[in-house]
Amino acid sequence: QYGMSTMAAADVDCQACHEVPSDYPNEVEHEGTWVINSPTPAKCQTCHPQEVAQFTQSRHALPAYVAVAGSQDLSEVHLTQYLSITEGQALEDKSRNAIAALEGDTLTRFTCYACHNIGRPHEDGSAGECQQCHLRHEFSLEQARRPETCNACHIGPDHPQYEIYQESPHGIMYATLGDSWNWDADPGTLSVEDFPA
Repeated sequence: QYGMSTMAAADVDCQACHEVPSDYPNEVEHEGTWVINSPTPAKCQTCHPQEVAQFTQSRHALPAYVAVAGSQDLSEVHLTQYLSITEGQALEDKSRNAIAALEGDTLTRFTCYACHNIGRPHEDGSAGECQQCHLRHEFSLEQARRPETCNACHIGPDHPQYEIYQESPHGIMYATLGDSWNWDADPGTLSVEDFPA
């Protein structure tokens, strides 16, 4: 996957994303250096500051996580981040979703966190899991933009967005014409010419 990626084509090596100082949160020693198994947005922003800034202000960031976990355990840094997002100002008590509270941690650990961890806070001050949409190690723009990627979380009776999209005129257009769309258009340049629906 990495060998076919845009990262490999740009000579970005494994160390650029995984190597960290010896005092970095959750580091492990590996062959004379220290690494993190799963890079956080703090690592991604080295090369992608605009994308990380946009993500951090989105509902896929801390609001997604807080919807299940609540905000009571957020660090001061993360709470400040959360409150700066429109979504973070919606509930006065910043409590988690009533359904998640009723189900409890025993269930939500398996039923909710798999998707809601897309906004999980990290000890390095960042929040999120870019790999939920930009599946490692290929980092394909097309992969992140295809509706099937959204389908991993946005499906089922409690989150039916994918089914609604599939049955809509936009979804039908995607199903019939999507192979001709410009999935690899440069970020920030997308228009209806690239994605008509």
